[in-house]
Amino acid sequence: MLLAEQGDRSQLVREDEARHLQEEATIFPAAVMASLVPCAMGCGELYCTPECREEHWNRGHRLLCVGHISESEAATHPLVLYKMHALRTNEIFLLVADVVALVLTRFDANGGDIAAALLPFRDFVQLPWWEVATNPDSSSDPVAFQDMLRSLVQEAADLLAKALLTRPGAPLAAYRGVVDGLFTSEFMASVIGMFEQNNVGIRRQSPLPSFLAEQLVPRCHEPSVLVYLQLLGKILEDWTDAAEEEEDEEDEEEAKNEEGAMQVDNAEDVGGSCRGGDDHVHDHQHKRIASSYSSAVSSLSPPELLEACLTKSKTSGIFSALDGTALLSLICCMNHSCQPNCEVRWVGGLEPNSPLVAELVALESIPAGGELFQSYVTVENTTVEERRKKLKEYGFLCQCPLCANGDKH
Repeated sequence: MLLAEQGDRSQLVREDEARHLQEEATIFPAAVMASLVPCAMGCGELYCTPECREEHWNRGHRLLCVGHISESEAATHPLVLYKMHALRTNEIFLLVADVVALVLTRFDANGGDIAAALLPFRDFVQLPWWEVATNPDSSSDPVAFQDMLRSLVQEAADLLAKALLTRPGAPLAAYRGVVDGLFTSEFMASVIGMFEQNNVGIRRQSPLPSFLAEQLVPRCHEPSVLVYLQLLGKILEDWTDAAEEEEDEEDEEEAKNEEGAMQVDNAEDVGGSCRGGDDHVHDHQHKRIASSYSSAVSSLSPPELLEACLTKSKTSGIFSALDGTALLSLICCMNHSCQPNCEVRWVGGLEPNSPLVAELVALESIPAGGELFQSYVTVENTTVEERRKKLKEYGFLCQCPLCANGDKH
């Protein structure tokens, strides 16, 4: 079995882990986070339940866990370097490693059938990354952009191969010559292309507002909570400062527009300047209020600070939404239409024992046997040209009824 030694070692740390959690269970934040289950190897991964941790371990984390790597060897260990490469360049390489690890785990479990191990990904489009990626700088050399992507993938492939396959003592050394194809730049690029062309995006509201209300408000006077209150104060102050800068830019733009209007028609300027002047005064009053609010953040009491953050979270993005990606065997194989008859909605995922689930919801009556279509891009208030530009990276020219007729959505 793969990484039997690490699996045995993980068993040894569980008693220490349980004792540590018991000792910390009465102190914030451990009192709040006690229900979270850390990786038994101590790599920092957190899970909702022991069952979730066990499933992740068996699906491939046993190959990618860095908890067994000592601090002295971390700076040069290829697995750590691979993850640093991903964080420095593109986190999609972390997904690539998960796919490779899952395939290897299936390969090990099925007796060495690599084709069967790859079966879950067979039906997805898998063009190389450099053929489907959109160059963010349209004025730059497209060949140079593709070469840059090839270089990133090659570096990642070399590091992952060294970590898991080729170095002395690598966990997959016994399979060398059999699974080498999973560590080529071509395979890894096809995995990235698969995600680029087939994944669906996930966005869930931040759980932090409910965390503040349910956990920090009742504990706001506990000494162990103070460091978190200081962090919240800094977040609130930075957000207010950013809002002030945006308002200053809007004021400058408005002033320029007003000056232009004055030059066009002096008579209209008299009346317009009164209306605009009132708005301008109101804007400056708002800015002064925001400024005094920002400077007063540090003097807020703990309950006032929490209340200010909760109030702010209702009207702004002070706490960013959670974004992710999913590769689903059925939904991700659906065809596109700019007039979709169904859409994907995400439910759950924000409460304990409430896993995130994708629901496919019909937007109209669909006859039995009718094909289900979703939209790969946002299509509201778009022209045919705008939609086709958005769909370019998917590699097809949309001929849905809306586009065929040249209609605007």
